[in-house]
Amino acid sequence: MSDERWFQRRRKRNIELGLCLLVVLPMVYGLWFQLAFLIHYMSFLFVVAVLTAIYEGIPIIWEVMRNKQH
Repeated sequence: MSDERWFQRRRKRNIELGLCLLVVLPMVYGLWFQLAFLIHYMSFLFVVAVLTAIYEGIPIIWEVMRNKQH
């Protein structure tokens, strides 16, 4: 294979690699962004669930403690 042919193949390979990266990198970035958004959203829902459980549990705990005293 001549040097010119080798350089043509190499150039074609570099162009293909560049196009592949242009397509794949935004997809990977989008997946990481979605994952980060999902983690933040789920942590927010977890905090809301814990606060709701505490809010709902306080009257029940007070009632149980009042019944034990009488």
